[in-house]
Amino acid sequence: MKPKVSENLNPQLSAAAPEKDPKDTEENKDDEEQEKSTCCDRVPYASVGDALFSSLVVAPLVVSVWRGTWGLMEQHRALFPYAQIFAMGILIHVAFSFIKTRLFARSQNAWQHGAGHWLWERFVSKLYTYIFVLACIMHWRGGWGIFDGVVDAVIPNMDDPHSYISSSIFKESSCSTLFPGRARQKCVEALLV
Repeated sequence: MKPKVSENLNPQLSAAAPEKDPKDTEENKDDEEQEKSTCCDRVPYASVGDALFSSLVVAPLVVSVWRGTWGLMEQHRALFPYAQIFAMGILIHVAFSFIKTRLFARSQNAWQHGAGHWLWERFVSKLYTYIFVLACIMHWRGGWGIFDGVVDAVIPNMDDPHSYISSSIFKESSCSTLFPGRARQKCVEALLV
């Protein structure tokens, strides 16, 4: 959406601004009419349809993609070690944050260059989306895998006779990190009971 002519984007120049041209007020009217025509209030049931579509179609598909990809990574653990996929997910996110504006600018007017260019841009868009989804899942799975490994290392097997001591130390350190002062003592007392 273009900025409105009536908006003063630089307050320092407002005092030195020349008188408004009648043409500017016509543009303002056009902007106001465009805002009114694109307002979502004119279709009162659109939000209900959006909510139903999101809940019944989009959400199950998103869950299916996440669960399916996560499950494939679980079946082939040797190919997807936690630390490597965590780092790879971060790298892909950073790289995509740098190139996304370039990709979006390329595909903005793709249809004007012909059907072949439009098809290529659609393919690149789908590939970008697929790689981004994989990066998100790798990042989350890697992070949770690393967290599980740390917890397993800190809290040993409960059949071990020394597990009470090490779990108490872990609980006390968790309480001291999360709660200050008197709340820390109450937290430790509650966990050690």
